[in-house]
Amino acid sequence: MQPLRILFIPEEASAETSDRTPALLRLLRQHHTVVGLPALWERSIYDPRRAKAPRYALYVVERSLAALRGLRAARRAAVQIVFAETPHHALVGLWIARILGVPCVSDSPGNALLFPQSVVNGLASPLLSSALDRYLSRRQAALITVSERDAEAYAAMGVPRAALHVVPTSVDVGRIDAEGRRAGTSRVETEGVEGRRSLLFFGSFQYAPNLAALRFISGRLAPFLEKEEIACDIRIAGRDVPGEDLHPSVRSLGFVPDIHDCIRHADLCVVPVFQGVGILTKVVDIMAVGTPVVVSGFALHGIPEIRDGVHAVVAATEDAFPERVAFALGHPDRMAEMAREARRLVEARYDWKVYEPVLGGLLASLASRAGSE
Repeated sequence: MQPLRILFIPEEASAETSDRTPALLRLLRQHHTVVGLPALWERSIYDPRRAKAPRYALYVVERSLAALRGLRAARRAAVQIVFAETPHHALVGLWIARILGVPCVSDSPGNALLFPQSVVNGLASPLLSSALDRYLSRRQAALITVSERDAEAYAAMGVPRAALHVVPTSVDVGRIDAEGRRAGTSRVETEGVEGRRSLLFFGSFQYAPNLAALRFISGRLAPFLEKEEIACDIRIAGRDVPGEDLHPSVRSLGFVPDIHDCIRHADLCVVPVFQGVGILTKVVDIMAVGTPVVVSGFALHGIPEIRDGVHAVVAATEDAFPERVAFALGHPDRMAEMAREARRLVEARYDWKVYEPVLGGLLASLASRAGSE
């Protein structure tokens, strides 16, 4: 495959995480010359604790400056493709691509129409988000989605089916295994004390569904386990954990540099996320590491291959979730077998190496088509 010159928007500082954007950036850099465009003030723009008006103003200023910086960088590098993450970054990417006469490819973490409530931290309403999604997705050379469900939603919005390409959020299995070998028998804070089981939930808590999950864990799951006399330590890892009172068995670890090590040393991971968009990346991470997991039925929208009792314990409703966690804690041997099956599923369907040739072929085809016009 001939290396391409690509402008990637945005280049995230957290390049070692397993989140989709830095993972795609790492994947493309293995074979292509990639110019990353850093996002300025991104965390401030999407911080729901800040007033809306200044965030709107900052959004306009940041996107305007990003467009000018990106155009300068793209011309200097003579890029052949602009690759943008999320519609908000595609707004900049499409403008640059139109001026340079090169294809713009957008990667969507989830279709806005599939989530009726705003998950953009109050910066934009669902109506505005879906309108932006619709406008941009119809004007790009290709749109990458995380699932067939999302692709169908975009097709219903009028995006040509030929322009839609499914590349699920995946993990680098080989990298995770190498991390595990280096970690050896180290012990991390997710370990419970003797006689108590260690549970883990993690994510970014600026994302509303994760925040709702945290409150569910503290307000419903932890009290249920306490009532059933199931001794547990529940650890919460991630950015922007709110400083609110939690159940005594629930403790925040804050941001953890190596989340895979935390997953590896937990007895059970719980994912009580009941709404949102796209694929729950955390579920793919957990299955890849090989730790047993209890998930909500919502997780199956993004990872439809998961089977209850085969790859994970699945709770169909919020009310059923605490009981399913109790079941999982009471059957460690069955959970260990499910974890092994889940790992096999990730190796077959959610390892980035499976989609590397798909993504590379798509970009090469678009660059070739543009170059011949």
